[in-house]
Amino acid sequence: MDVMVGGHQCLRFLRTAPSVGTRCEHETSCAPVGRLTRLHRNHPLRGDLSHGGMGRRAARSITTSGTIGSSAITEPSTSPPSLSYPGVKANGLQLADFEGLRGVQATQPIQSGDTLVNVLGPAAIRVLPEDSCPCTNFVRPDFWKQAPWYAKAGVLLLAERSGQLPATHTAYLRLLPESLDTPVLWTDSELDLLAHPPVQEKIKQQRREWADLYTAFSEAYCGPSPAPDKQTFLWALQCVRSRAFSGPHPGPPIQQRLASGAVLCTLGAAYVIWAHVPLESALNAAIAAALFNLLYDVLLSGRRRWYALLPGVDSINHSSHVESDVAYRVFGDSFELTTGSSFQPGEQVFISYGLQSNDTLLQYYGFVEQDNRHERVQLDVADGESRAQGLLGPDGSFQRVSGSGEVGRQALVQAGEALKAQLLLAGKQKSGSAERVALAAEYRAEKIRCLELAIAALNRGSQ
Repeated sequence: MDVMVGGHQCLRFLRTAPSVGTRCEHETSCAPVGRLTRLHRNHPLRGDLSHGGMGRRAARSITTSGTIGSSAITEPSTSPPSLSYPGVKANGLQLADFEGLRGVQATQPIQSGDTLVNVLGPAAIRVLPEDSCPCTNFVRPDFWKQAPWYAKAGVLLLAERSGQLPATHTAYLRLLPESLDTPVLWTDSELDLLAHPPVQEKIKQQRREWADLYTAFSEAYCGPSPAPDKQTFLWALQCVRSRAFSGPHPGPPIQQRLASGAVLCTLGAAYVIWAHVPLESALNAAIAAALFNLLYDVLLSGRRRWYALLPGVDSINHSSHVESDVAYRVFGDSFELTTGSSFQPGEQVFISYGLQSNDTLLQYYGFVEQDNRHERVQLDVADGESRAQGLLGPDGSFQRVSGSGEVGRQALVQAGEALKAQLLLAGKQKSGSAERVALAAEYRAEKIRCLELAIAALNRGSQ
């Protein structure tokens, strides 16, 4: 959606993870598209990530500094923990360690409406799925053409790290986590600890799809030996899926449009002089070309989606209790993060990844948010001949996803109680790594909390 901010045309950008109650392509109307939809947290996160949303380790001291003056990005230099480096300007923020986990700290008072981070277009890693492969010396074009957007972004990370693309994002690559541990890496017995079949099946499907992607990538790899192994490839996909934003593609940057217009005017003038074409005919042709470009932007370009990794922005953790927004400025070719919340110096700064339940947060970001405002429980309900699958909220609301017939409150209560018993029983299992067992326990606890609230609300409604 186009919006006007400060007199400039903007596109709102969203985070690329599925939102509650929306279709899931690993991005939704609350994922990276025009508006910012990231997650933030207000409790310790588990994992080993340097990215907002997933648990991360203590910040490394290799941040870089720089300013935004033009689209040129210069070589980074070592500086204290800061989010500002070439092409990225952070206002009143610095990287910090919160109970052993990386986060972003306010260094000055922050008010609602303040701009937190500005990212020049060239400093972002952007993917338009229809674009041709920019690294044919790393992977064959046939893989690029068939790969989903997140695999393309992962290839860009790997290609630049291996020196097969210009070193444009050196400072950003240094800040990426060395390892990630989202459930796509868990064993089947560890997934059983979640005791919630719908999310378990989604993760298993993701695991199969990513295994197939690696097979296709390894067959299409044409870079220097040795080729990235499966663990490295999955690292890149996890980085992208937990950090990317998406939005409607705005078409070429304004500078490119002006340059194209100047070329067309020059060619038109030359043609008028050389072919003795009436000026009126030439103007009609110019107007037709301008109208075509306008219609392209309005009708076609807005339907195409692009995806972006935004340095600085994606270092901020998630919370469902704050508001934030990411917008792309068409005039200026830059991304801007603004906050709708207030923070005091020394406090951890959060942004929102969107309307994400803990199913999505766990699967793609590797953490569980306590007291998640958008928590829902996927429930299968039977009421006589009626069957329904949907999302049960803590207020007792039920959003049907599939099925037929009406289901009553009592049927919802019975289904909720059955799932609650299943979740409690799974707590007796301890197979798996200690961190994964603990994270699964947090996930079950939040599902149980949601179910208990929903059941109480349904029982009150029956009285």
